[in-house]
Amino acid sequence: MIQKVERHVIRKNNANWQACHKLCSLSRKLGNCAVYLLRHRFFEKAPVLTRKELDTELRHQYGSDYRAMPSAASAQRQGQVIAKQFKSFAKAAVEYSKHSEKFQGKPRLPGYRKKYRTFYVGRNGYQIRDGQLTITGGKDIGFSPIRVVCCERQELNAKAQEAVAGDLRIIPMGNTFIVELTYRVGREESNNPKSVSLNPNEALCCDLGIDNFAAFVSTKPGVRPFLVKGKILKSINQRYNKQVAELKSKKHYEHIRIKGVNDNVPVPLRQTSEDEENQKLTRLEIKA
Repeated sequence: MIQKVERHVIRKNNANWQACHKLCSLSRKLGNCAVYLLRHRFFEKAPVLTRKELDTELRHQYGSDYRAMPSAASAQRQGQVIAKQFKSFAKAAVEYSKHSEKFQGKPRLPGYRKKYRTFYVGRNGYQIRDGQLTITGGKDIGFSPIRVVCCERQELNAKAQEAVAGDLRIIPMGNTFIVELTYRVGREESNNPKSVSLNPNEALCCDLGIDNFAAFVSTKPGVRPFLVKGKILKSINQRYNKQVAELKSKKHYEHIRIKGVNDNVPVPLRQTSEDEENQKLTRLEIKA
């Protein structure tokens, strides 16, 4: 079996935007509580809490944040994800102490989030009927059913062997939210192009430009054409190039690297007085 992901973009004009905002905010609060407990265990050099122990501690110490989640399934899943992050950190820290050359930097302890945190829920926290996905407790926060194409029907808390859909994630990304639903398909079905749930009679045409970065036209009735402005990107790029040129003129190569132009740009060593004299003589020879 191969795992795939079905994605839905929730923008501000979507009816579920406010619900996604609330779900990710509630996940941040409960997630930060779990991080607080595990970080203090780490600093006190105490044994790491298991998923079940962490869930029990969250219920007792942060009951209000735990109950604020739409369902117990989503609250449990949030704690499981945080526990898995700390477990991965512990393994990485041990491996770093033995083979630091395998890493680009020292593993960092999972920290807190200020605004949002990804909302997770397993197959015991949602159901799919007639292609409509509903979250347990979603009606109380205004989460409307979402049309999915990967699965037509799956009952609440379906058995792992029978379930097609897996985890449901709501990922904050800028001013939008990405709703992701994992699902499984057979290896033969994944190689079959007809298994992709797309309408061959519909298309989205894209024309790239400069002032208008992209123009989109859809063949689907009811979808209005739209433009993506490019002047803002042009101005950002021009200002960026101007800053880089100014830094190059002052030979501030480290600052260019911080700006992110190219990490492979070699940083020259500081010139000695002899090198400077040789350069002056070369310039005089050229002028002559």
